[in-house]
Amino acid sequence: MSEYKDRGIIKWAPFDALNGHTAIIEELIFNLNKKQKREISVDDYNEFDRIVKKAIKDNETICVDYFDNGYTYSTFGKIKKIDQNNKIMVLDTNESICFDSVMKVRFAK
Repeated sequence: MSEYKDRGIIKWAPFDALNGHTAIIEELIFNLNKKQKREISVDDYNEFDRIVKKAIKDNETICVDYFDNGYTYSTFGKIKKIDQNNKIMVLDTNESICFDSVMKVRFAK
């Protein structure tokens, strides 16, 4: 009777033979999960403006939800600078957020 000897990891090598196939699958999943940006109402913009002005006045930390490339991200920090010409808000974490991409602004707890 012969003893069975497993080839270990070697037997799985053909499945990894397609170079870059995992990167293509990850990119496909990334693109399939993208969402459309929802429209922001005038009332929402007025609320954003009120919160931003109060945060600047009282030096408070805010949480900003913003839209980028099909996904919504969140960040928080104190407002360092508002650039009205380029429509950009700069936080103390050195993140620049375009006004057009902002989805929601609230005070951090």
